[in-house]
Amino acid sequence: MKNLCFFLFVFCTPFVHAQTISGIINIYTVVTDVSGSDITVESASGFFAGDRVLIMQMKGAEVDETDDDTFGDILNYNSAGFYEFADVVSVSGSVITIGLPFCHTFQIAGKVQLIRVPVYTDVTISGEVTAEEWDGEKGGVVAFEASGTVTLNANINVAGLGFSGGGKCNGGFACAADDYALEYSSGAYFDCFGGQKGEAIAEVDEDINGGRGKLANGGGGSNSGQHGGSGGGNFGGGGRSAFEWTGCGVYDEIWAPGAVALDYSVDRVFFGGGGGGGHQDNGLSVTDGANGGGIVIINASTIDGLGYTISAAGNAVEEETDSEGAGGGGGGGSVILRIDNFPSDLMIDVHGGDGGDITSTLWAGTCHGPGGGGGGGYAGFSAASLPATVTENATGGEAGIINSAGAFCDDTPHGAENGVDGGAVFNLADLIYPVADLGPDITVCEEDNFELDAGEGYASYEWSTGETTQTIIVNVTGNYTVIVTNAFGCAAEDDINITVLESPVINLPDEIQFCEGEFEILDAGDGFTSYEWQDG
Repeated sequence: MKNLCFFLFVFCTPFVHAQTISGIINIYTVVTDVSGSDITVESASGFFAGDRVLIMQMKGAEVDETDDDTFGDILNYNSAGFYEFADVVSVSGSVITIGLPFCHTFQIAGKVQLIRVPVYTDVTISGEVTAEEWDGEKGGVVAFEASGTVTLNANINVAGLGFSGGGKCNGGFACAADDYALEYSSGAYFDCFGGQKGEAIAEVDEDINGGRGKLANGGGGSNSGQHGGSGGGNFGGGGRSAFEWTGCGVYDEIWAPGAVALDYSVDRVFFGGGGGGGHQDNGLSVTDGANGGGIVIINASTIDGLGYTISAAGNAVEEETDSEGAGGGGGGGSVILRIDNFPSDLMIDVHGGDGGDITSTLWAGTCHGPGGGGGGGYAGFSAASLPATVTENATGGEAGIINSAGAFCDDTPHGAENGVDGGAVFNLADLIYPVADLGPDITVCEEDNFELDAGEGYASYEWSTGETTQTIIVNVTGNYTVIVTNAFGCAAEDDINITVLESPVINLPDEIQFCEGEFEILDAGDGFTSYEWQDG
């Protein structure tokens, strides 16, 4: 009996006690090629057959590069923000093979990363869970799944682990510097003519990566008139920067526009954008733009928040600038929860970071430009509305403040604006890979009505007949095709050949009379495969 109990205890322990996790739980690698089901990566270390993985494209959007206020407007998202889960079938060298090809097209130039996703039954967060810092190619994401309950005894925190804030520029001073695009190869003198734009879902050459123009969801940098950098964005746009130094004649006509608000009408996910970098010319303290928030994705049955927080907030500019143009706040990041039950209190924090403050010592009585606030981030739920136990903070960051004794603009943002609040999206569909299957070709009789079923759960159906329902009824010979599309725009197609046979025609008389002892031959006709007569 003791032996029996012992073996039962050892065998059952993993299923009775929830696993505990903390720290960095994911593995990240850079994707260098995607071909069908084969993913080539920089390093496959830590990836094995049977693993769950997540592919994400972090950048790749196309922006307007005209040197006016349209600079940085998004012209095409391309594949930026697309993400998909998959299961690993095999690993050979640097090639990871998954079970089905991805339905999205991923553009390698757009910074694509592959993330190993741990899968649990029940799991407890025993210490803070976080991600590797985004290094320009990978990191910044926490993702995991649980078939049972996720219990928080600590926070999940990717605040400030998204896109980097723009670097500060040490350059010459000039009023009325109205360029939207300036060179920024480094922050050293003569290597820049304005603060660097915040990192974003788009990239531009270094000869136009500085200056006040926003860069998609990255804030614009401070020009040499030292109006400060604008805030990064995400679901909410970034706040614009302040005006130029008040020592410039007409100082209130030039500022850095805030980062754009990103489009979540299609299921994508983005880092918070970096705030724009500041500008200095007097050798005094000046600040970079702040980092945007990272990304958290959890797929589970239940999450027991117990009052803890999942944070993907944008960073604030913490240090003060002295008599120069300050950096902008980081945009809030993103949290996606495909979870059914929320039994206790949970905070989702995707607020934007505050712009940089200024104290004027060298030019007391005048005002330089504080930074704009970062835009609020994004929270996505499979639930139909915000669960009663969940609180979301997606507020935009506050603009910085100028402290310049005796100046008319003292204790004001000097024209800088708060970031725009972020928001939430509900009824997120499951990430179902579309599979269209109409079955094998079939032959039916003319009088039969045959139902074709493309499968449930898709966002749209497109039949070759022009019908748009899940099922159709057919009774004519032909080839029938259906295209099913899921909620993320991924499609699959299948076809089936239906052969309809003509019904047999039997020419028997309705009634025959003949005398006893005589007989009559009944002929049903030839060409049939079987005959079954009935009498009486």
